[in-house]
Amino acid sequence: MKDSNITKLDEFADRNPEVHTEGSKQFDVWIKHHRAELPDGPGHGRALRTAELESYPTPAKPRLLRHHVEAAARSRRLAYINVTNLPAVKYGIDLRGIIKSIRAIPVGQRDRLDPVFQQCGLWADGHYHRRQFDRWEANFVSALDAIDAAEPGGRGKYKRLYGEYLRALEYHQMVLADLHCDMLDALGGMFPE
Repeated sequence: MKDSNITKLDEFADRNPEVHTEGSKQFDVWIKHHRAELPDGPGHGRALRTAELESYPTPAKPRLLRHHVEAAARSRRLAYINVTNLPAVKYGIDLRGIIKSIRAIPVGQRDRLDPVFQQCGLWADGHYHRRQFDRWEANFVSALDAIDAAEPGGRGKYKRLYGEYLRALEYHQMVLADLHCDMLDALGGMFPE
């Protein structure tokens, strides 16, 4: 159910559409002044998302929060589809690359959701959602580390690792999908198809 504070902020923003315009103007000014300071490569998107959320007035933030959580949900789903593409795996795609892609999922989700969690005081379950994400990330990374530690090596190593990584991913991506749903429910968003 949509959080009551988010509902109030959305109602205020609907009655006062200039809050979105003002936030957009402030963000554009920030970009002009700080473009050269933005990191290249990893961290660029995270820095932009953080600055965007800080530039917008509070009543305009729920719309941005929903957008970023929906983008994280889409990113999770696309990453899962990409690493489970059976024809590619069957016909010899580099399994080491797929394993690296699976390992990169928590980092990508953290980059997407950290700016959202910096605003977690705006909805009642925000801090709870942040703790749930931290727990998901720690559990997923430790599951992958345990798989690596148990692997004896030798011929067929990456095929075995891929199978184990995939089993871990199947479970942990469902947990993350549930968290995305809970967050979108609290923020009044729609789960992307």
